[in-house]
Amino acid sequence: MDTSLLRDVLNVKGDNVACVTADQTVLEAMRVLADKNLGALGVLEEGRLVGMISERDCVRKVELQGRQTADTKVRDIMSTTLTTATPDTGVLDAVDTLMERGIRHLPIMENERVVGILSIRELVEQIAQDQHKLIS
Repeated sequence: MDTSLLRDVLNVKGDNVACVTADQTVLEAMRVLADKNLGALGVLEEGRLVGMISERDCVRKVELQGRQTADTKVRDIMSTTLTTATPDTGVLDAVDTLMERGIRHLPIMENERVVGILSIRELVEQIAQDQHKLIS
């Protein structure tokens, strides 16, 4: 039984959403990832979510291709085919979607605004908590 919603996970995580712009360099994005200990960032243009960039993108699309992080723009490597959810999406549904699409980070949108980015790890932790409550 899916008792938790993404809203519940966001309430615990907080509403500080880390994003970069498409015109920033990959090096700048990597610094944000490292400083905030994150695996992925939203990419915004004029306040709209237009992509996602992950640590994996930085390694596979820059370093392994012999490019330079200081010279490569985020727009050149970001993922633009986005899967999103709303705060009212169930946690189990979100995990199913991530697994089906082979992605690890899910932007949460409300009124065309990014209100959070959740990792599959955070969602699995919520499922474990829900199961623990159910058993107790």
